[in-house]
Amino acid sequence: MPRERETHMSGNDVTSTRVAILTGGWSDEREIAISSARACETALSAAGFSRVDVLDVADPSFLSALTSGSYDVAFVAMRSSLRRVRAPYAKRARLQRKRALQKTCCSRTRS
Repeated sequence: MPRERETHMSGNDVTSTRVAILTGGWSDEREIAISSARACETALSAAGFSRVDVLDVADPSFLSALTSGSYDVAFVAMRSSLRRVRAPYAKRARLQRKRALQKTCCSRTRS
């Protein structure tokens, strides 16, 4: 069993989890995404989460706000592509998901 990471998520009370809701972007559906993110923020706050921040990826200060926020999890509430964020992890994460899927598919065909 993997060792549990030391964060606010280590205990049973997940409401202390620091959540970043990523939204906005550059698509035509930007306002819809922001509205969805605000609804998520309201729902999480009503569920007892104490730290929920909505971050617009199109904001010039987005990356500094994300990295300085010490978030435990990020929830993507946007319709535009994360590739436009130009964050170094976005492309790698996509490739990692693709490789994981390929490994899963390959292991199923061998069995």
